Amino acid sequence: MDWKKRAGAYLVRKKIRTGILFFIMMLITAAVLAVLSMQESTGRVQEKLLDLSNSGFQMESLLQDGNIEQKEMAKVGQVEGVKDAQYEMDGIGQLEDAKAVEREQAVQLDQGKMGELVSYHGVTSSSQELNFASGALSLKEGRALTKDDSGKVLVHEELAKENNWTVGDKIKLKNFQNEGTTASGKEVTVEIVGIFNGKLSEQSTGLTSDLTENRIYMDYKTSQTLIGKDESNAIVHRAIFTVKDPSKLDEVIAKVKELPLKWDSMQLSKNEQVFEQVAAPIQNFRSLMTLLTSSVFVLAVIVLFLILLFTLRERIHEFGILMSVGISRKEIIAQILLELYTVAATSSIFALMLGSFVAKQFYTGLLTSDEIPPQVKSLFESSLPEFSLMQVLLTIGVVLIIIALAVLFSTAVILMKKPKKILSQMN
Repeated sequence: MDWKKRAGAYLVRKKIRTGILFFIMMLITAAVLAVLSMQESTGRVQEKLLDLSNSGFQMESLLQDGNIEQKEMAKVGQVEGVKDAQYEMDGIGQLEDAKAVEREQAVQLDQGKMGELVSYHGVTSSSQELNFASGALSLKEGRALTKDDSGKVLVHEELAKENNWTVGDKIKLKNFQNEGTTASGKEVTVEIVGIFNGKLSEQSTGLTSDLTENRIYMDYKTSQTLIGKDESNAIVHRAIFTVKDPSKLDEVIAKVKELPLKWDSMQLSKNEQVFEQVAAPIQNFRSLMTLLTSSVFVLAVIVLFLILLFTLRERIHEFGILMSVGISRKEIIAQILLELYTVAATSSIFALMLGSFVAKQFYTGLLTSDEIPPQVKSLFESSLPEFSLMQVLLTIGVVLIIIALAVLFSTAVILMKKPKKILSQMN
């Protein structure tokens, strides 16, 4: 009987032991598939973040009011290599004939005559804004804001629900200053073109404008009208520039720094720095996945090694006889490998289902931590573990390596002895 037939006969004869090996190989395969898929998902998140952060740079004011003249930023937009510019401006506004969402189960100041306060954020393009680009906020209805818009806004779904607003409705808004008076800007009537959802990290000053639910995004032109500015004296709080070729980002920045701007009142930073808040948790998460993958690999080898060592000790008489009649160690090892590979193959279907369930449950469970910023959670939630053909093939390859290592280590302990010694020990 050749080694292939002996392998099949052993699996059929030892049904209980084969069943135990089946269960163990299923767990090992499922664990390997789970950690590999989670690591790949984390890699996709990091790649997405790098794609966003490596695309350009931003400029901010160092002054207390945070203002930069827009015409200064227009010079930056004309530098060779700059692809596009995103102007952003933040402020606090008062809703007219509408109600802001109130904070639940938390201290909230009596705003009195200050009115229904919301935060507004003027942007050139809402899809390029950090929170929408990272996935922390997502558009639920309607469309995004573009550079050609005027008098258009996006509102949070909770604010829309509070006031029974829908896409296409028009609302009134005016600017608000700390003294409780309105700025020189006039009251504006704007149209809701989109409704978004999501939750951001919030400061707590006790005002309704702190809440993500009371955040309104508007086109940049309208944000200037709201504060009484026009094209001749427009201001920005942040100017975010994308470059045509991300690999030449440093070269473009060097050209920008040669411009005669008011550098003592503004700072320039790469967008990697803008994303540091979300990059660090992502890197930590990936390090955890790498550690988990290594641990599963080592643990699988050790567990399988111990099980095989126990099994081979029970079969030492069988192997001793085979070796004494001229069967080589290579054939015996090939028989053991075939036995395990057969069990692993038959258990793989169940392992795929179990691995998929474990990966998604474990991955989702890790994201429940309050220490992970909402921006990070949204990035991960958009990249939950998914299994592809390449993922399955990689898992099979890793499992085959685990089996091979466990067999080599365990057989080295027993089969390296001479047949006579093996049989004498058995007697």
